[in-house]
Parts: sequence; C-alpha cells; structure tokens
Amino acid sequence: MHRALPEVAPEAARPLLAALGSVPLEGVEYSFKLEPGMLLGDRLLAGVSLARVDSGWVVSSCRALALPESSLDELARQLPEADIVHFGYEARAEAVLFKVYLEYARRETSATAPVLLHQAWKWLAAPRSPATLAAYRYIPGLDLEAIGSRIDALCGASTAPLLRDIAVLAALRVPGALMYLEVEERDNPRASFDLNLHPAQLCLGDVEPRLRGLVGRLGAP
Repeated sequence: MHRALPEVAPEAARPLLAALGSVPLEGVEYSFKLEPGMLLGDRLLAGVSLARVDSGWVVSSCRALALPESSLDELARQLPEADIVHFGYEARAEAVLFKVYLEYARRETSATAPVLLHQAWKWLAAPRSPATLAAYRYIPGLDLEAIGSRIDALCGASTAPLLRDIAVLAALRVPGALMYLEVEERDNPRASFDLNLHPAQLCLGDVEPRLRGLVGRLGAP
C-alpha cells in the first residue's frame, strides 16, 4: 500500500492514471490474479478520500473512462453515502477492465450483522461495454473455523484447503478477527469471498507453497 502510481501502464489506462495523479491518494495497491491457465500481473487499485475531492470529479472521471450512463447515474446516487472511492484497472488479453468501488467505511465499526461495505462497477475499456455491479458484504464476528467453513462452501475441494491455510497463517499474526466479506454480482450466479490480509503483513515467501499449489491446480504459468 501507499506506493506511487506506475510509470508504465496500458495505453487505455493512461487517462485513469492522469486523473489519479491530479488528486491526493490514500494509497495504491498492486496485485496479481490467478485464473485457469492464466496469471494476470498488471492490476492496480488506488483509493481517494471523498472528504478531499468533490463528487463532480468522481463522476467526470468515470465518464471519461466510458462507464455506461445508466451505471454512472446509479453510482452518483450512492456517492453521498460513501467515504472512499477506489479506482482500478486490470490488463487482460482482450482489453483493459476498469473498476470503481464505493467504500462505506463508517459502517464497519458499528456492524453487528452483515452490512454492505463496498459496491463496485466493472467494465471493459471498449465502446458500449456494459458494466457489472458487485456487492461486497462484510460479515462481522466470524472466527477462523466459521471463515474456513464459508471458504469450503464457496470454493472447490482442490483449492479450498490451500486458501484456508493462508487464512490460518494470517490469523496467527492478527490479534483480532480477520475481516471477511462475501461478494455477489448482479445477474451473475458466481459468488466469491474477500479476506483482508493487510493487517497480517504477510510476504509472498510466507505463502509460497500455497501459491505454488494454487498455480498448479489452476494450470497457470
């Protein structure tokens, strides 16, 4: 976290980086993604506090990235409730995938039941590309056993044990409960989970055997 924006990026992502370079950032996160037969390594997410920019900047930035107007209207209606906006991209073989997340950070501290913590619109950098809407619901109070059970229910038998092992490693380094969210996309039966590992400060070397196992099971390079 809190790294600089990249000096080299896909051409389609350069307008996004220019917009982000004009405002104060809360942090920049780089990541990779494993898919069957594929490893995507050019992924970025940058956060901006909505206390430091106005909603007009958010809307105009999304419009410049060709977020469909129907989704743009929906996002604009949700902006007053949000605390942070995150912009990101993922370079894929066919095109760049843009993402914008609204984070309702204040809801976390008072949550005693599942609560919507993030909404994310994702769309390809292509003319008239539709956007998908993902809802990230924080489920407070889960212990490690409950998190493991949910991972088992969401993931295949070949990958769930490796993911559970990573959760155990993280839990050993965090005094409190891990932040666990479940994710659903509109008009998409796929379900997934999001486990916040940042407080554990794990390095790749700490989880290398599990990552190698995941790479092998997914047939990724």
